[in-house]
Amino acid sequence: MAGRVLIVGSGPAGLASAIALTHAGLQCEIVEVSPPSRPAGIGIALQSAPLRAAKRLGIFKQLLEVGRPHHVIDMCRPDGTIVATVPQLNVNEPDDPRSSGWRARVCTR
Repeated sequence: MAGRVLIVGSGPAGLASAIALTHAGLQCEIVEVSPPSRPAGIGIALQSAPLRAAKRLGIFKQLLEVGRPHHVIDMCRPDGTIVATVPQLNVNEPDDPRSSGWRARVCTR
């Protein structure tokens, strides 16, 4: 029988841990005491290091299928006025996106 692990928290770290431990042959159960999570804001973006971790977890391609690559990040005032545009660096494979983003409705699937 495979080892069993209880993961407390269904946030990004808990879910990533469950994926990695499942790949290692462990049976995972995730518990969450908070109400069902919903993203605060319009979505989420991951830059090079988290995208590299997604590759190791085997979820990179699935993320790219539902995400949108970003080559720059716009810094905005509360009214939406852009005050700066910051280019994103790619420290992964040459064809990988520099960063990728998902709308909130995709994050809650």
